[in-house]
Amino acid sequence: MRFVFEVPAYNELDHHTPVAESLLMSGHTVCFIFGDDPRLRNDPRTYYLSRWTAFEYLYLSKVASPFKFKLFRLLSRFFFGHPLRFVKSNRLKLGALVLTSKMLRLVNAPELELDCAISGWGDPSSFLMISALAQSAPIVALPHGYPCQKNYDFNPHVKKLMREKNGIDFSLRNQFNAYVVATERNCQLLQSWKMSSSILHVWGNARFSPEWTSTLRFILPNVAGTQSLRRQRVLVLLPNSTSGFKLDELVALLEKLSMQDIELLLKPHTREFMASFIPGELVDRPNVTVPTDDHTTKLIEYADTVLNFATGAAIEALFMQKRFIFLKYLTENRLSWEDCEGIKVAKCENDVIEMVNDTLWTTDIEKAEPYIQDEVFAGGAIELPAQYYAQQLVSIAASGSERSGSVLSRARVAQW
Repeated sequence: MRFVFEVPAYNELDHHTPVAESLLMSGHTVCFIFGDDPRLRNDPRTYYLSRWTAFEYLYLSKVASPFKFKLFRLLSRFFFGHPLRFVKSNRLKLGALVLTSKMLRLVNAPELELDCAISGWGDPSSFLMISALAQSAPIVALPHGYPCQKNYDFNPHVKKLMREKNGIDFSLRNQFNAYVVATERNCQLLQSWKMSSSILHVWGNARFSPEWTSTLRFILPNVAGTQSLRRQRVLVLLPNSTSGFKLDELVALLEKLSMQDIELLLKPHTREFMASFIPGELVDRPNVTVPTDDHTTKLIEYADTVLNFATGAAIEALFMQKRFIFLKYLTENRLSWEDCEGIKVAKCENDVIEMVNDTLWTTDIEKAEPYIQDEVFAGGAIELPAQYYAQQLVSIAASGSERSGSVLSRARVAQW
């Protein structure tokens, strides 16, 4: 079988690669459709997958001519934009876009012949997804990033949508054959936002699993040490600037940490090259680095102590048995980390400084194991997430295209 993945940016590459590896190891063909970022083909994960002859990557600009792609975008804007605002059914508009694209031979590239198309955070109206639907092939969403927040209004954008009359509109994404999340908590979150429960699946966490973390530690380049004197290495995983956190208290903590006898590493969120809230004078201090080019997995490997209050990616610190401090006081959100035993929980700045300077304690991994089971292995129901993802994708591809076909059928009976 041939599985084609939509990989427009770094995050999709990061999260799709372990699933692609499992498919390749099972004897299937995998193709990554890259966006315009030339760095994607030179990424260590791309080189790793290239060890398999059944793996290939293409750029979308090479699959469709500029004319075809421009015409497709115009059609997409027509069907989902202002001209057809009076048509409320996204299912109907999606089917019409599929049929029109097929009749105009916009999506007939031989490179996109497939058995299943996989998206990340995209929706079914992308060029690859429409190409799959035109072939009556199933489409699956493997969204990167699984919120560790337990409250459903965790940033200003979501709060605004939840206050609006129609709430969060999932009617377009509901056209996927499957929309996959890591945990039951993530599933309940999407159901509360009115996403169709019939397409939601909990498959565990393929990206943040011990097996894939071990692979990343092997294939990614090491962090170049910046300090000649071996000090305690303290890594702070910073949030996205749009996340809900207490900025003034965070900056005060970073200032205080920079005055300790430690090597302080401040890792910005992957969507931001440099965290805009880090004071310039702090970055200039000799014991402080902002490693924007280093991968989080390797930074965690390099660190002795990991400080986190905003991301689920920090779970790799538990796999590597690092000292872990949850900075609970810096966020107003309720996080899943509150349920993790065996780690340190800081309720104020003084707690953090005391915990960092006390080098005698370690994380109790045995106590943290139930949390790992919930976050990675779907509560213990799935033993090897990446392999499970591959098995389920093969099953979906083999079962045909009942939902895809229904989209086309709905469009054929419409009067356009």
